[in-house]
Amino acid sequence: MTQQAECEDCARALAGLWLGYRAGCTSCAARAIARSPTMFDAAASRAPAAITALREACTRALPTLPLEQARAEVMRWWRHDKGAPATALKRDTGTP
Repeated sequence: MTQQAECEDCARALAGLWLGYRAGCTSCAARAIARSPTMFDAAASRAPAAITALREACTRALPTLPLEQARAEVMRWWRHDKGAPATALKRDTGTP
């Protein structure tokens, strides 16, 4: 499934590294969370406090989306940026 861009900045981010964001674009907000230290901490440590902080960031930045939908949008951007498969957000152990 190909991810669709909501705005010009999202389209550029899908095409390559782009750091522009637009106010009012939910996809831009999700992309910002996916590239944030909060997401990095949650992905790297999987600690309950880090996961809670990620949920809170999703709720604050994407208030019009249900939490699960907001988290899914953030994960789509995280996977896109990392080139990760759909089952990502597991600690990399170096084995397939």
